[in-house]
Amino acid sequence: MDSESESKLISFISQLVSRNNTDSENISCMIQTISLVSSMDLKSQPKPESKLMSLVTQTISLFNSMDLSSQPEPLRKLISLIIEKLSHLNSVDSDYEPKPDSEFMSTFYETYKLQPRPEIISIIHQIYSLFISTDTNKVITLVRSLDLDYSEPEPESEFISVVAVVKQIMSFANSISNSEPEWQFISSMTEMIRLISSIDLEPEWEPPMQLVALFTHTFSLLYYLDRDSELYTLIAQIIFIIDYTDSEPESEWGLDQLMSLSPQWKVQLVQGKFHVTGKIERKNKEKGKCQPENRHRLYLAKGEEASHFICKDCNGEDHIECEKTPVEVKHLLHPKHSLQLVSQKSSIIQTRKCFCCDEDLKKIFYYCTGCDYDMNIACAEKPPVLFIDRPKWHADTLALFQRQAFLTCNVCAVADSSSPIYMCPPCDFVVHQRCTGLPRVIRISRHRHRISFTTSFDEGDWSCGVCRRKIDNDYGGFSCIKDGCSYAAHSRCATQKNVWDGIDLEGVPEEIEEEEVEPFVTISKGVIHHFSHQNHHLRLDENRDRIYDENKLCQACIMPIYFGNFFSCMQCDYILQ
Repeated sequence: MDSESESKLISFISQLVSRNNTDSENISCMIQTISLVSSMDLKSQPKPESKLMSLVTQTISLFNSMDLSSQPEPLRKLISLIIEKLSHLNSVDSDYEPKPDSEFMSTFYETYKLQPRPEIISIIHQIYSLFISTDTNKVITLVRSLDLDYSEPEPESEFISVVAVVKQIMSFANSISNSEPEWQFISSMTEMIRLISSIDLEPEWEPPMQLVALFTHTFSLLYYLDRDSELYTLIAQIIFIIDYTDSEPESEWGLDQLMSLSPQWKVQLVQGKFHVTGKIERKNKEKGKCQPENRHRLYLAKGEEASHFICKDCNGEDHIECEKTPVEVKHLLHPKHSLQLVSQKSSIIQTRKCFCCDEDLKKIFYYCTGCDYDMNIACAEKPPVLFIDRPKWHADTLALFQRQAFLTCNVCAVADSSSPIYMCPPCDFVVHQRCTGLPRVIRISRHRHRISFTTSFDEGDWSCGVCRRKIDNDYGGFSCIKDGCSYAAHSRCATQKNVWDGIDLEGVPEEIEEEEVEPFVTISKGVIHHFSHQNHHLRLDENRDRIYDENKLCQACIMPIYFGNFFSCMQCDYILQ
């Protein structure tokens, strides 16, 4: 086996252990890694072989001699799913794209947590460990050196409460050895605390991207933990403190100024849909014995004073002196059914947006179980805006369409019912409320020029430069402002957080740029000379019956080519999509 194959393998595994992967990216990377290993000629491996290749050889040998019928059910199921994924990649269906697969990932986690571990999983774990630098003694030493002891007067502030729980979590470092996934979570949390302690906090401080990525990764590891474990319970305490607690003592705000919340049902978000898990009961059965520390103020809207509170002891039943938030309401935007006040189980793994304001749903909100329809309390308490003027999108006044409907938006070209709709019936113009806040001129990471919003596209076959799918010419999107450049993108694709920097450049003069050099020169029909490959010419490969090889990577983005045409070198293996 040549060094190039081993380099590719190292690249794939490095991507796999990256902290910023989505489920779909993890699955794609796993399958590419397995496909690459399957194609390797391990017999020609040079001696002495590397630690990585030694473990890979052991894995392949063990798999080939494995009696699947004697393996645990999760492992058998995982192997079946992997074979299915590989068959898709090796098929002639060029439209196939990896998609998030909850069944695959849940089976993978279930297999990974088997005790005792199957031998093949143990070897795979050793491979994984080669790419994760985790010195147990160093981490424990760091945990012990962290200054987590704060002497503050009672009552404890939100920060001190969090620190107390963090100290308990860190104590696990001495008791779980090097187990997974608990150790991985604690190690990541330790690294996060160390990074925070190294930062000089300024009045206008914003967390660096490294910290944001590490925070996201740390709490994504909750998905792997046993929900009944002590560690998970402690993490849930932190979430509850951050969700509920107000740093001011109750004596400084008083119940008579606030409205009492009495959510009736508990709901949990599972694969994008809420499920009712039970009725909420008071915790203290003795009337009139509510403890002040179990009452918490809630901020229902950004930038506004707290206006509501919740009492865990009585769920609002005993606070007759306080005005109560209705437990059931009818709303103009959802006239068919009543909305009930519910409380959702805290989750950092997944969230959902309020139908009305497009902000994350709060801990307590209004919900229709029959329609899976939700709305934040702040939105339910305000009457909807029946008419709006948005001259940058449409010249006429727009009227609220008072139904939840699948109407195609003229701005984003999507028939989506998850946002209120405004329309101009005489002009047949429809726009989502959320889309009225989209920018007009932006710069994205996928194109070197600015792109601007256009209400429609000229005749022809247009495809999105971000997702590569077809663009509907009759609806809005973004196109390049440069003459002769045909780059285009869907509105939603162009304004994704990982594509656009969030800055609207409308009215901002473009900086004078150096004269641009075209990336390629056309030699003849279908043949170009590209700046990235100076020695040879590239030919356009338009073979629609090809079988795509996931081991062949585009030399620009270093990603496999799963669909579409690409350029390939006429004299060597260089390819460019």
